[in-house]
This record gives sequence, C-alpha cells and structure tokens, in this order.
Amino acid sequence: MDCVSKLSLCSFGHRSFLIPRKMKFSKQKFPVLLRGAWFGMNKAFRGKLERSSITPVQYTVLRNLVEGEGSVLSQQCLANALGTNKNNLADLLNRMEEKKLIKRDDNKVDQRNKSVSITEDGMLEFVRAREQAYTLQSEIFSCFGGKQRNFLLSCFSRLNDRLEEIS
Repeated sequence: MDCVSKLSLCSFGHRSFLIPRKMKFSKQKFPVLLRGAWFGMNKAFRGKLERSSITPVQYTVLRNLVEGEGSVLSQQCLANALGTNKNNLADLLNRMEEKKLIKRDDNKVDQRNKSVSITEDGMLEFVRAREQAYTLQSEIFSCFGGKQRNFLLSCFSRLNDRLEEIS
C-alpha cells in the first residue's frame, strides 16, 4: 500500500487537506456534543432562574453545602467539588456573601482555609431554585424512557469515574 492510499481528503471551507485515514473525524464528535449539552442545560437553567437572585453556579455551591456533611465545607473542599480553584471560588463566594446566601468563618483545623456554610436566606433561595432544577431535569429527561434515562445516567457515572482515574 502506497502513502497516498493511507490518506483521506478533508475539506475545510475553501481548502482541502490530506489527513491520515485514522484521523478521519466523526460527524458526531463526543466533546462537541457533551459541551453542547452542558451549555444548553446551563442556558435553560439560567432561564428558569431569571426570577431568582442566584445563578446556576451559585445554585451548585448552595446544593453542595446542603448535601455536604453538616452543611459546612472548607473552601478547598468546595473548590474540588466545583472543579475550580480557590481563587476563582473566592470571587464567587464574595458575591454570595454580599447577598447573604453563605457565610465564611475561620477553619478551626486549617487557618489558611475558610469554612463555608449556608445561611437561612441561602437555604430559602436554594429551595426555590431546586424546584426549577427538578422541573428542568424532568423536561430534559422527558425524551427518554425510564430504562434509557437510567442507562444514560449510568454512562455518565462511568465516564466520571474513568475521568477521575485518568486525570
């Protein structure tokens, strides 16, 4: 087999390129589909929250605090749960503290770290927003039957586990 037979013609705009056959790109690119689903879901959730005083990422912080042990988490633990760093999280928490959704206290174990807890106002906003989150989840999953929904969730769980292993 000669070199040319191992290549495919790939067009991009008005230009064409020869690429190795093994590099042929699928029309359904996994990262593009996943990113599109994430951005679509985030946009829909922002729409559901437009009458609320919180954003989707603030909802996620509040949800982590409610689901966390004793509703108090260290900033580092919260940053890990959100997949961000402490600097980005600090700005978000400053805005949430100004809205009186959370409060931060010195961490008794690690003075370099703050403990974050949800306030009564934060809990009220969370409960309101959670109803919108459940509504959106139902709307999203309405195109799947029960077995399909469970299979999809199982696939995402396996993907998350695998990504944890390789990162």
